[in-house]
Amino acid sequence: MWSETPDHAIGEWRNVLLTVWRGDITVGALETSRVASHDLHARHPDGLVVFNVVSHLIPVPDGPVRRKASSVLGETGGHVRCTATVIEGEGFWVSTARAVVATITLLSRASHPHRVFATIDEAAQWAETFVVGDGARATELGSVARALLGRV
Repeated sequence: MWSETPDHAIGEWRNVLLTVWRGDITVGALETSRVASHDLHARHPDGLVVFNVVSHLIPVPDGPVRRKASSVLGETGGHVRCTATVIEGEGFWVSTARAVVATITLLSRASHPHRVFATIDEAAQWAETFVVGDGARATELGSVARALLGRV
């Protein structure tokens, strides 16, 4: 675990950096994820997977948070194998949130694959081939992500 508050949790498993956002996304939490990304990359020089789970209840990030997220993506993108973002829920908020994520990714000019998903299982299935380690399976990644989600 790198950070755990009522609003977010940041952890790691194998070469996967997992983040769960249940409340406001903050510049400080994004900075923690940046540091964690560099640390994980030092131990997994072949690259890492970024796996985000975002609640449908959080507010759309403001300008400074979007700029920090874009900056972090730009700085760490060179050592990321893929990014999977799960945005829970349905309706207008989810459409807006997915648009914000797409904009942040576009602004960062990420050179790695990035996809947005509706469920943890879909995201884990897609990201499975990017996870290092013998026997790494989507079901394990999904379980780890749900366990982190349960901490917030």
